[in-house]
Amino acid sequence: MKLALMVGLTWFSGRWVDALTIEGTGHLRLRANTVAREAAEMRCGGMTHRDDDLPDHIGTPAPYCIHCRKCCDCNANSAEDCESSTVDVGGGSGAVVFCNTCESSCSHCPALDSLAACPGGDCCAPGWKHQPPFNATRGV
Repeated sequence: MKLALMVGLTWFSGRWVDALTIEGTGHLRLRANTVAREAAEMRCGGMTHRDDDLPDHIGTPAPYCIHCRKCCDCNANSAEDCESSTVDVGGGSGAVVFCNTCESSCSHCPALDSLAACPGGDCCAPGWKHQPPFNATRGV
């Protein structure tokens, strides 16, 4: 009897997993779940230590990622047209985005993907000028 091995994603226990399947036997051996781990690491928004889920020096939650585009490290604007350390969200919420958390928290936000917001879903895209309400353009 000749068995074939198949490697790839398999639906297992309610999620996609990287697995090795021995075809014809129904046996499944889970491999290192690299694909699922990478997908989880590439989510929009970072963890915060605040009980009210406002941004802090640890991370920027997803609802605040759009404000990272105002940070100097997250756009190609001139130094006079960006914020170097924090961005006041405004609106009376008291929320402040810490620019040093934007790259790790907000670089994969597909829901915000537009040239007017976060080009390519990257809210910390230093190669793009941020010029709302107009679309971003490539910086120099």
